[in-house]
Amino acid sequence: MANYTIQEVSSTVGATTDISTIPLSGRTLYIIPKTGYVVDRNDFEEPTTLPSNVTSITFSNTSVGSEPGNQVKVVVGLSATTLTSNASIALGIVGDAKLYDQPVNDQGNSSLNYYVGLSEVSRSNSSAQLNSLSGSSVGVLSNQETVKPFSAPKKIGTINFTATAGNHFDTIPTVSKFGHTAYAPASVFTSNSKTIRDSDNFITSVVYDVYYISSQDTYKANQVNLKYESNAVSKSVVTNEVKIIDLGVKVVSNLGERKYIKVYGDVGAEFDISVIKHSDSSSLYAVNDIRIVSSDSLSTGVSSKLLINNEHKDNIYIDFPADSSGQTYNVYITPNNGTALGPAIPTPTSAPNYVFRQYSNPQLRLFLKRGSSSHQDTSFTLVGRVDKTASQLLHLFKPEQLNFVHTVNVTTSTVTSQPTWTTLTIENQPEHHVQTVFGEVKEGELNRIYFDTSSIYIPNVGVGGDSTILVEDGVDTTVPTRTITAKEPDYIQCSTNTFTVGKVKSFTMVKSCFDVGSVVKSLNGGTEINIRNISASLSGDSTAASVPFEVNINKFGNQDVQFDLKLDTFLTFNA
Repeated sequence: MANYTIQEVSSTVGATTDISTIPLSGRTLYIIPKTGYVVDRNDFEEPTTLPSNVTSITFSNTSVGSEPGNQVKVVVGLSATTLTSNASIALGIVGDAKLYDQPVNDQGNSSLNYYVGLSEVSRSNSSAQLNSLSGSSVGVLSNQETVKPFSAPKKIGTINFTATAGNHFDTIPTVSKFGHTAYAPASVFTSNSKTIRDSDNFITSVVYDVYYISSQDTYKANQVNLKYESNAVSKSVVTNEVKIIDLGVKVVSNLGERKYIKVYGDVGAEFDISVIKHSDSSSLYAVNDIRIVSSDSLSTGVSSKLLINNEHKDNIYIDFPADSSGQTYNVYITPNNGTALGPAIPTPTSAPNYVFRQYSNPQLRLFLKRGSSSHQDTSFTLVGRVDKTASQLLHLFKPEQLNFVHTVNVTTSTVTSQPTWTTLTIENQPEHHVQTVFGEVKEGELNRIYFDTSSIYIPNVGVGGDSTILVEDGVDTTVPTRTITAKEPDYIQCSTNTFTVGKVKSFTMVKSCFDVGSVVKSLNGGTEINIRNISASLSGDSTAASVPFEVNINKFGNQDVQFDLKLDTFLTFNA
C-alpha cells in the first residue's frame, strides 16, 4: 500500500476540442505523503511506457525535498487528440514516500567509533542540465572514513563539477542541502577548494571538499546525502578585436632609435608582429602569439597590457639600428586565433603593413638658375637633420649657421653673352616668396579660396609682372600651372578651376622668382627656407657682379633639396 495519496483532477472539454489545450491547472496533480512520511521528486518516476494520450510526466517539489510539508507536483502533458467519450487516465507513477527519519539524541555512549561515507548525491535541478550533452558532468569521490568524536572535521569526499567542451558555468555550482542519518549530533559542510577558469576567464570547473564532524560516538554507521545546484551553458561566440595600433611617428633617426608600439583591444585578442628591412628582406623583429591580458581606456593613452613571451609588458618596443644610407622597414601585425581587426584600423587587409622610414640626413644646396636649364652652384651646402626645426637644432648649429647673409659672384658668362655690364637693376624682391594660407573652397566655385585676405601680400595681381603660383597642400604632388588672378577682401581667385571642396584647406603661395617645387614644403619633403633682401653690385671690370642675400632656414625635411633662385626674374643686366 502506498504511503501517499494523489490529489486527482478532472477537466471537461468539448467533443471536438483538442485535449492538449486543457489549461495547466487541469493537468496538475499533487502527491501528498501520509503522516510520518516524506516525499521528494527524485523518489518518483514515470512508467516505462506512458499511458495512451500522455506525452510526458514531470515531477517537482513544492518545498524542500524529503522534509515535512513538501509535496510533489505532477504536471501531465497531453497529446493533440480529441475524445468521443469520457475517459479516465491512470498515470502508473512508480515510487513511494519514505519514512521520515528524525535524528534522535542517544543518551547512552558507546566506545565504538563509526564509519561515515559520502554515499549518495542527488540533483536538485533537472538531469538534462548536467549530462554530457548539455554542458557539464559531476564527479563524486567518496571516502569511507573513521570519524572520532570531538576531533577536527574529517574530509569524507570530493564533488567536482566540470563543464564539457564549449560550455561554462554562468553561476558557480553550489552544494545547497545536507542530510544525514546520524544517531548522534553531527554536522556536514563543504569548502570550495578550487575554481578553474579558461583563457577567456570562463568558469569551467569547481571542486568542493566535503567535511563531517561529530560530537559523540554512535553504534551505527552514518550516511550523508548532498544536494547541489549547477547550470552549465554554451559559451557565447565572442570575436576579440585589436582595436587601435599606435605606432607614433614612423620616422627613425639615422643614428638608431627605439620605437614603442601601443596596442589597444579586447582581453584575449592575439596577434603576431614582424619587422622586415625592405632593402634585403631581413628580419629585424618577430614575435608570435602576443596576447592582450588587460585593457585600459583609450582615453587614458595607456596601452593595453600585453603578454609577450610569457612576460607582461605595457607595450612593444623595437630597436632600429643606425643607418645613414636611408632605409625602409615594414611592420606587419597579423591577428590570429580568431582575433579580428577593429574598424578603426585603416587597412582592408588581414595583416596591416606599416612603413617606418629611416632617412639619411637631408642635404640643402643653393643654386642660381637662369632660364629653364642653366644653373650656377653658389657653393652653399648644409647637411641638416631629418624633420627638425631650427629651434630643435640649437645644440648642433649656431644661429648664424641657419640665419646668415650669403653672397654669390655672378659672371657675364653665366647670364649673358654681353662682354661687360654697365648697370644692374633689381626688379623684384622675393620678400614674400612663400606664404601659407588657410581657407574654404565652396561647391561650384572651385577656383576661389575664401578667407580674410587683408594680411597677405600678392604682388602685381592681374597686371602682369611676376606671377604668384598657388599650390594645394596635400593634393598637388607636382607644381601646378595655376596662378592668382584676382584678390578681393574675402577671397582670392585663380586661373584654373581645379580645387577640391573643403572647409579648412591649406595652400602655399609662391612668387615665380623661385623654382616652386624646391621651396614648397608639401613638395620638397618638408624643408622650409626663406630668402630676402637681395642686392647686387658690379665689380671693377664690369664682367662680374656680387649678389648678396639673407638666408633663413626654419626647418629641414626628410630629403635632399636643391633650392633654385631664378636669377633673371629679379635682376636685370644692362650693357
